[in-house]
Amino acid sequence: MQQPEPQWFVLNYISNTLDRAAAAARTVSAFNAATGARLSVFAPTIIEMVERHGKLVRRDTPLIFHYVFVNGTEDQVKRLCAADNGYSLIINRAGAQRYLTVSQADMDAFVVIARAHSNCLPCYASDEVDLCEGDLIRIVDGPFAGLCGRYVPRRGSRSGNVYISVTQDLATVIYNVSAEYVSIIEFARDSRRVYDIIDAFVPRLQRAIDAYRPDEPLPPDIVAPLSIFVRRMGDARLNNPKIDGKLQALLRAAHAILGNADAASAAARRLERLAPHITNPATRTLLTRLSLIP
Repeated sequence: MQQPEPQWFVLNYISNTLDRAAAAARTVSAFNAATGARLSVFAPTIIEMVERHGKLVRRDTPLIFHYVFVNGTEDQVKRLCAADNGYSLIINRAGAQRYLTVSQADMDAFVVIARAHSNCLPCYASDEVDLCEGDLIRIVDGPFAGLCGRYVPRRGSRSGNVYISVTQDLATVIYNVSAEYVSIIEFARDSRRVYDIIDAFVPRLQRAIDAYRPDEPLPPDIVAPLSIFVRRMGDARLNNPKIDGKLQALLRAAHAILGNADAASAAARRLERLAPHITNPATRTLLTRLSLIP
């Protein structure tokens, strides 16, 4: 008889300790030792938006609405939740499966993004970042909080009301929502707006340069566009050496301001090879200005 395949289950986890992520892992480890199961758990931290004095502010919080992700067979996960340990299953009200699960492909992408941020998933104000068509985002405030989907820009609008495409069962639904804060889960692949992304980033980088002081932290609204840009464009390789050179100069400066010395050095080495191809006076002036950032 074929053994059931493990799946990633989304579970509630309530703990009476402050370090809930560590407690979640210890509970699963103890369950495995007692039963011979091989469950694994992933409990990241996200940036939560909370209201204080009438304003939304960022706050680090363990887990996502008390959610954790546990990989195992349904029988093993049911036995884990049957014990008095804080775990409980979540009923899936939208799909065919009884319990809420996440596909391996979606989980892999989620883990990669989380670990790239030391298991801390940031959220951003919609006017802090430049979303691209096809970015997978999660809305983290308002009546549609928790809704995930591919970002589709509204013609003539840069922020505020956006369109989110969400696949539910076999139907695709378009929601017209107002979102002040979003969390980027996965970037769109092969964006056709790569040149626009580069040009739009220059004034954001200039704002960061003007505010930058060594050994002084920058505010989130300045760090956010830098972080998004280096994550989106850090591995991009463009066929046009002039544009690629400009990109590497922007990446070197952004990494330097963010304190990523190794990444800044790598971009600087690539820029050195591409610099002879850059002949546009305005671009060369930009490169000279950016080179002054230590």
